[in-house]
Amino acid sequence: MINEQIKMIDYLAQKNIYPISIKQNTYWYLSPLRNEKTASFKVDNSTNRFYDFGEGFGGTLIDLISKLENISINEIIQKFSINSFSFQKQNDFQFEKIQTKNEYEILKLKEISSFPLVQYLEERKLILEIVNRYCKEIHYKLNQKTYYAIAFPNNKNGYEIWMS
Repeated sequence: MINEQIKMIDYLAQKNIYPISIKQNTYWYLSPLRNEKTASFKVDNSTNRFYDFGEGFGGTLIDLISKLENISINEIIQKFSINSFSFQKQNDFQFEKIQTKNEYEILKLKEISSFPLVQYLEERKLILEIVNRYCKEIHYKLNQKTYYAIAFPNNKNGYEIWMS
């Protein structure tokens, strides 16, 4: 009942936890279960389920609430039935979606040659010549800042960026 009535992304927003990136129905967050620099907490909005790759743990909204608030499933059901959570049932819930429009531009694609990227590959025991067969060094601008990273082509004629 709770899992079907409340969207996990709405619950997280009520906790001031917002996604780092959104791709279709997949929302990526910095894990609310621990400190991290790279988003490894995924919410599938179509199934209303999450998976935290860093913890190796996933599940439903009830599982998430139980873990985040350190309370039992019975306590969650009790609190939900008397509406004492800080959020409301979904049909009463008014949530203003934050529109994020990332302005990006690919500046340059080339063979991987920047020292930090080469060093990154060496640390991971990856052979540069082999990686260069499948990946490129991408220089891009995102929201007025310039970055570079390792990228590989995707099925939509774009690039996925590989960040450590």
